[in-house]
Amino acid sequence: MDSKSPKLEEELGEDRISQMPDDVLIRILSLLDDTILAVQTTILSKRWNNLWTSISSIRLDYDDESDDRIVTIVERVVSLHDSSDILKFHITYHNQGSRDDTVADDYTRIHRCICTVVQHNIVELHLSLWNSGDADQTSLFLFPENLFMCKTLVDLKVELQ
Repeated sequence: MDSKSPKLEEELGEDRISQMPDDVLIRILSLLDDTILAVQTTILSKRWNNLWTSISSIRLDYDDESDDRIVTIVERVVSLHDSSDILKFHITYHNQGSRDDTVADDYTRIHRCICTVVQHNIVELHLSLWNSGDADQTSLFLFPENLFMCKTLVDLKVELQ
């Protein structure tokens, strides 16, 4: 297998992206439309394993078509983030009825994520929660108290249905 690696490297050329400084790679990962894509870069090489934990912008989208594990992934992305600041946190959650039985649990996890990003000096928070299913009134989203005391928050955008 090692004998094929140099030949493959010759055919593909030099890996210039991996030679970039971590700060540049982290900035590139922060620009991706969905943070899940940034997390998936861990398969590229060992060097990329933890780069995503330093991104300053987290964007996550979930809808009925998404994998059921996405809310767990969202929670892990935020909780495994390193000690650096999270400047932007955008989360979109669309339930069109297929997750009515888990909305309250999903909202609890999103609540925990917001608590965590506030501790990371969040500047911009965009939250879009669309629940067009038949979830009962106990599935109302409650904002964490620490959000209202956050001194770094400048931009708060909330869309609820």
